[in-house]
Amino acid sequence: GVLVSTRRGREDYHRKTWPRRTRCKEGNLAFFYDHYGYARYDFVAQMDADHVPTPTYLREILYPFADPAVGYVSAPSICDNNAGESWAARGRLFVEGMLHGPLQSG
Repeated sequence: GVLVSTRRGREDYHRKTWPRRTRCKEGNLAFFYDHYGYARYDFVAQMDADHVPTPTYLREILYPFADPAVGYVSAPSICDNNAGESWAARGRLFVEGMLHGPLQSG
């Protein structure tokens, strides 16, 4: 079933400073993981509202967990949907490619 997680009315999740800040994604996610995520789910696929995963996305993102030493997997935020029409999008791909490639690989 569908679960709606809300921190409404929870002052401890509406702080002005980190952690659990008000009016930000971090506070929402902290509430979800603290109250549901860790206890109810073995895996959580977290995406922004504008993310359009490929048909094989979940299979590919879950594959590294076959190694018991892996505890967290993050996919690069590289998006080339409008690269053909936008020089800014192409420039962003170049910068993100460097960040999510060699730099994060170590």
